[in-house]
Amino acid sequence: MNQPGLTSLDYLAVAAYLLVTVFIVYWSSRKSKDTEDFFLGGRQMPWMAVGLSIMATLLSTNTYLGAPGEMIKYGPSYTIGYLAYPFLVLVIIYLWIPFFMRLRLTSAYEYLELRFDHRVRVVGDLLFLGLRLGWMSMVVYTASMAMVRMVPGPLTAVSDWLQAPAPIFPVVITIGAVATVYAFFGGIRAVIWTDVLQAFMLFGGVIVIIVFVMLDHGTFVGTWWQEIAERNPQRVEVKFFSWDISERTTILGAMLSIFFWNVCTHCSDQVALQRYFTTNSLKSARLSFLVNVICAASIGLLLAFAGLALRYHYQIRQDTLPPGLTPESGADQIMPYFYATALPAGFGGLILVSFLCDAMQTLVSGVNSITAVITRNVAVGERVVSEATKMWKVRAITVGVGVGSTVLAILAAYLVETQGNTIFDMLPKMFNLFLGPLASLFMVGMFVPRARARTVLVSVSLTLGFSILWSWWTDVGYALQTLAAMGLPDWSDAWFSILGQDIVADKVVPRRPTPLLAIAFPALVGITSGTLLSLMESRSPHAGQQYSWKETMKKPVT
Repeated sequence: MNQPGLTSLDYLAVAAYLLVTVFIVYWSSRKSKDTEDFFLGGRQMPWMAVGLSIMATLLSTNTYLGAPGEMIKYGPSYTIGYLAYPFLVLVIIYLWIPFFMRLRLTSAYEYLELRFDHRVRVVGDLLFLGLRLGWMSMVVYTASMAMVRMVPGPLTAVSDWLQAPAPIFPVVITIGAVATVYAFFGGIRAVIWTDVLQAFMLFGGVIVIIVFVMLDHGTFVGTWWQEIAERNPQRVEVKFFSWDISERTTILGAMLSIFFWNVCTHCSDQVALQRYFTTNSLKSARLSFLVNVICAASIGLLLAFAGLALRYHYQIRQDTLPPGLTPESGADQIMPYFYATALPAGFGGLILVSFLCDAMQTLVSGVNSITAVITRNVAVGERVVSEATKMWKVRAITVGVGVGSTVLAILAAYLVETQGNTIFDMLPKMFNLFLGPLASLFMVGMFVPRARARTVLVSVSLTLGFSILWSWWTDVGYALQTLAAMGLPDWSDAWFSILGQDIVADKVVPRRPTPLLAIAFPALVGITSGTLLSLMESRSPHAGQQYSWKETMKKPVT
């Protein structure tokens, strides 16, 4: 039987979880005596904790709410894409991890300066900032959206009192402010240990959905699938491959999406690499990755089953949904609504605080990694200062990054609320458009010894332009229409004709490139262009060649 909303027991669960988190932050802050501890935990973090932290951080509420929404709205093709996991494991565990563990870096982008020059490092820093600031903004948005769906009454009252445009905006600002304070005191040790707690909550939250629907309906996956297929055959259609790049989801496209996201993230993203740097050996780093990949694959499959369960549950009981919310139109909002109204008292509160803490911990994680990158870059050529002075500088940068990411979260909320996109639609627009170009910098540096700074600077510029066009395809067409209204030539029809248009609900809707290939294609463009441009470079040796993958692997792991 549906609950009217969260109860006092739920709020008690929220308070208990927050107290545990505050204790972890307090305990960790006492151990962060210098920048080495603040950013790397003294390089002594346990591999099991690091692995769970990577999974919890990289999963975030974007995937936690987005993956079931993808299953609800577009079917199972993305889930079948997990067949890519064996291939990505081989690449990361044998190519990436042993390479980076030999370099002993704090910021991954120090590598770009060693391999090329300071200009390339700055480009890498900027791409990373775009990637992770956009990522944090989306995580804060999704957690805020979940809160608004789970606690609509009180938040609407607060929003009305503040005269905010919508309840979600005060929530975004509050989460951003609290997370900034958390990041100011905690450091990477607090991030990792709270991520461990969060990992268990994430698994528990998704298992609760599956078990509840099983017990409530007396059915399991086979029945859910059959019922959905009979009523909505278009929702379960599975294609292996399509030459049409506007085809939303195919199995091969999903495999490429999962493969390239993981491979690119683990070779260029400070958030992931910084955690490997906190371990004390190559063996520990590899073990932490295996923990991460096993947990990520497991929760990915559970999220798919949860999406199937929710689609079935509300297909049978659509009358329990509030007006205006359907499984298709509100795919990303179904899960938080279910938590708030269907579960026994206490469960909803734990899930709510799990979303809250995930947003804060993701924001803290991103802020810590961004601060590490900025600090290491600013420190180049800086005079020697005391550790206390360094720590205050670090914490000042932390506050600035926290405020900036909160502002971007407000922008993300505005775009999603006004354009009606799903979470998966917004991921490339807000941040994944930077990942392919960033990863191509590292891959060309590793495997194309002749490449030099000017090579990759031209290559990454071309790649970033391609990635922006891919991710903002329809927006570019609308921008051309706006320019035409200002008196300039109208190129919008020609632009939209490249991929064509569809009729949806009696409206003409331009096709766009699938968001699931928004990392793979730019990465391939970057690697290909970087390799071809390097052929114009001299064959003569240069200092950066000693940091190619082949030469670096000759060095011992220290």
